[in-house]
Amino acid sequence: MKTLVAGIVAATLCVGMASQTLAHGTNNIVRAGHPGEGRFAKMDANNDSQLSWDEMLAFHTAKWQAVFQQRTAKGETKITWDQFLAKRTAKLKTRFQAMDANGDGSVSKDEWRTYCKAHKSQHEGSKPASKSETAPATGMS
Repeated sequence: MKTLVAGIVAATLCVGMASQTLAHGTNNIVRAGHPGEGRFAKMDANNDSQLSWDEMLAFHTAKWQAVFQQRTAKGETKITWDQFLAKRTAKLKTRFQAMDANGDGSVSKDEWRTYCKAHKSQHEGSKPASKSETAPATGMS
């Protein structure tokens, strides 16, 4: 089930990135036609065409902080930031390891493209989870 959820999240991420790219033009993509290129470039802080775990985690942590603050302000979460971060980090680590096809500890543009393409086709037509399905659960250990 966790693999399915991670796959759906990844597919949604890749499809969403492709939609953003189309909506905002091609100024932020490295090579047209590959979903997620703009997001890859934003995460690649040192511009070496490789995503390290630290780069990916830093990029997502900044986004997660905003989400957590919004949910907390609305009273939609009862867990701590540390619990929220641990849950999200575990899912991201699984996805990062799946992207890193050759196991060298970084994700190349080709690995990124392959992963996005594979997960988009596997889950084509699937809907993103509703807000209630993605809200952090209470009582985490």
